[in-house]
Amino acid sequence: MQKIIVGLSLFFLSNTLYSQGKELPIFKIKDINQKEIKSTDFKGKKLAIVVFDISKMDDKTLQVLLSLDSLSKLHKNKFSVIAASTVSENIKLNEKECKELLKSTVKLSYPIFFIENTDKKNEEKQHGLFKWLTNKSQNIHFDNDVSGGTQIFVINEAGILFAELNTAFRKFSRSEFELILEQNNIQ
Repeated sequence: MQKIIVGLSLFFLSNTLYSQGKELPIFKIKDINQKEIKSTDFKGKKLAIVVFDISKMDDKTLQVLLSLDSLSKLHKNKFSVIAASTVSENIKLNEKECKELLKSTVKLSYPIFFIENTDKKNEEKQHGLFKWLTNKSQNIHFDNDVSGGTQIFVINEAGILFAELNTAFRKFSRSEFELILEQNNIQ
């Protein structure tokens, strides 16, 4: 009984702590089809921002993108996904080439945008959304850079970043992701 009370207390405490973070900043960006994506479009919904490197696209990355696509279709009134594609510094593809590559290889129902400056080492050039995602001083919870593998940043209905998953360190599991959403009162 005491374990249950302690567990419930920790659960409510963690939800309280997460609700006190800084909200998703207001941003506008164009996807690969030139459609404008605005942060306000996701107000009141859960949002997963998936970051992947187009030059390292493999079956594992595609599986993550497709799994999130099916989840976003299943929960379209409650859950949205946007994907941010980057390209490794040592790969000589320009923005137009990357967008064309994305259009020809990835067919998803959610928007994909290409972005060059996601990492903290170029903080003065880093896009505002990525400053918020990667800096604890901005989002209150996480201080991680965008790095190898596919990363998923999960934001709740209140616009608070509450989870960050990196497939470079662990295998992506749709059922595990659904559990994360459920445990955080998202589904």
